[in-house]
Amino acid sequence: MVCVAVVKTVVATKKNDFFTINKTKNKELDELVNCSFLAFHNNQSELYLANYNDDEWYQKQLNQQNLYSIYRKKQLVGGIVLRRNLQSLVIDRLFIHPNFQNKDYEMKVIKQVEKMFADANSFEVYAPLWNHRTNHLYQQLNYRTIKIEDDVAYFRKDI
Repeated sequence: MVCVAVVKTVVATKKNDFFTINKTKNKELDELVNCSFLAFHNNQSELYLANYNDDEWYQKQLNQQNLYSIYRKKQLVGGIVLRRNLQSLVIDRLFIHPNFQNKDYEMKVIKQVEKMFADANSFEVYAPLWNHRTNHLYQQLNYRTIKIEDDVAYFRKDI
């Protein structure tokens, strides 16, 4: 059974929070899909992802209230797809525009998401085994590997 997360708009207010992470609005969708395309196209090894630039897939995520836009100083820098799975929050996809990659934004976004959804019992995420950078990121954030299947590592962080 999949539960839909409660609609939230969270604005970063702490000094260490760099981002505003909001539910994506319809008017932002085209720009966000383009951002996804550039993020994944920039990293050719990530192109295995289904729907990385599929308008219909992103529209479905928006309709299910799973799609969030990430802003830094009022500029769209990426997006994240989050969904509830029982008491866990699943990070289905995180993407950062190529102009903002390699600046630890991914780590900062995940830390902020963990604060936003502090009511979750755990956080789950997955990454291909060959993506050492992403796997290392989750390990740095104290996510533990819970299974490896079909060349994909599944991680969980219990709260």
